[in-house]
Amino acid sequence: MQQQQRTTKRPNGLGGPNLLGKPHRNKGSGEESPVELTPTPEEQLLGALLEANEALTSVLRVHDDIERIGIEREAMERSRQEIRLDRSVGFVPCRAVTVI
Repeated sequence: MQQQQRTTKRPNGLGGPNLLGKPHRNKGSGEESPVELTPTPEEQLLGALLEANEALTSVLRVHDDIERIGIEREAMERSRQEIRLDRSVGFVPCRAVTVI
């Protein structure tokens, strides 16, 4: 039984060569070697689309991180200002209330 040889190739062109499942016989050697295929225009476009998607996803992650950091900094600044306001009011003694 013949075993089909195929290496994986990502659509974006990364990875090993794309090999056809049909073996090709070398003349005289008796050995079988796989035939290399070139990617179709559709596969090339899909690869470019996947690369663009990866880049966009990465940029959106960075944007979300920056936005989150900004929100955290605003909250910290508000907290600092509120603490300063509380200290500027000074000490106001509380009276004990007795309930009958």
